[in-house]
Amino acid sequence: MIPGVELDHISLAAFDRADLDRRYGGDLGATYVTQGATAGLYATILRCDNGVKLETIEPHEADVIDYLVRFLERHGPGVHHLTFVVPDVGAAGRAAQAAGYRLVGSHTEHLVEVFLHPKDAHGVVVQFVERRDYGPGGTPPEGWPVPSRPPADLDHLALVVGSLADARRLYVDLFGGQADEVGALPELGGAADALDVRWTGPGCVRLVEAVAGSALDRWLAGRPGAVHHLAFTVEDPPGVPGARAAGDGRWEVPAEENFGVALHLRAR
Repeated sequence: MIPGVELDHISLAAFDRADLDRRYGGDLGATYVTQGATAGLYATILRCDNGVKLETIEPHEADVIDYLVRFLERHGPGVHHLTFVVPDVGAAGRAAQAAGYRLVGSHTEHLVEVFLHPKDAHGVVVQFVERRDYGPGGTPPEGWPVPSRPPADLDHLALVVGSLADARRLYVDLFGGQADEVGALPELGGAADALDVRWTGPGCVRLVEAVAGSALDRWLAGRPGAVHHLAFTVEDPPGVPGARAAGDGRWEVPAEENFGVALHLRAR
């Protein structure tokens, strides 16, 4: 097990991060923390009401490093990676390799980081970094969207996987997450089993296993895993642009209307 792992933030990619900032900072009220460029991308960090951080990223200096452009051209906008902080990135990388997971190279020189291959991390890139102090947040830049409601809570990221046992070995056994069994998931027809995995800080990854032959399994289409949605608790969910009533007090924004990732919304 890797000691001291915490989920730091969820990174969302688009060709223009302003689109993402309007959604998450404007429609869902997440507060501005900071922004800046690193190799290949420009990023904004936002914080939800329960402390979960989002990172919105767009390509930067793609003529030098074009990995994010290639990702967007191949997959379109959506969740790009999950970032976990660890006390020692090198030790975390070695522990992951010893457990049989593949690492891919870092694109930066000034930030110590390693990445797990998305095929090994069940459909999403996992990044290890050492802790960074973002502070309470800075002054939003000119043109920052005016929030249309109080900040929402980001309840979980739902990761649909082909094998819950395999996903548990990574996120629970290796990363040291605390797993809670989840009951019936009517919003996800064809879910065999699910776990909510949490670490010491805010944030939750919901691992959802698809029943073979179900609609959810067909959506997974043979992939080892894929991000299905982000779940928020929010003021006035029917007022979120694109939200549709889904029954049982829920509203949903389809992925095609939210830059590649669906939103599941509940009222605060």
